[in-house]
Amino acid sequence: MSESQSPAPGWYVDPGVTDRLRYWDGERWTGDYLPNVPPGSRQSPYPPAAAPGHQPGPQPGHQPGPHGGTNGMAIASMVLGILWIFGLGSILALIFGYVGLSQIKRKHETGRGMAIAGVVLGWVGVGFLVLFIVLASLPTPTIQTCPGRNCGFVQGAPAFR
Repeated sequence: MSESQSPAPGWYVDPGVTDRLRYWDGERWTGDYLPNVPPGSRQSPYPPAAAPGHQPGPQPGHQPGPHGGTNGMAIASMVLGILWIFGLGSILALIFGYVGLSQIKRKHETGRGMAIAGVVLGWVGVGFLVLFIVLASLPTPTIQTCPGRNCGFVQGAPAFR
């Protein structure tokens, strides 16, 4: 089709994900989605008929996107990254954050920013843990005492009394 003959506004199979429908407003794809229901199913994938001039949007009780929620792994990652828990929280924040990012990409869920924050906080916590271990493993300096009367004085230097 040429640019002057774009498809009519309506619900079409999402070009990026075939298991859902996406609304075409006549000029561009919107952020409104519905599940792609197989033909012959009793459930209709289409919203109720709208009044003329009605713009599509989320219906009452309908969440935009196929799952409509924030990824739980992303939430757990950010919380554990904040808590640190002697390094254990940081390591779990990294694991949950990377798993959450993978799930968000695959399932088109929300929470990507929280997962990234958890991963960043996890790496910061791991860095502090490594720094703590390195500093704890260094030998401690010893203070030597001198039994003599002129301890700490350089010979030939004037003494202040």
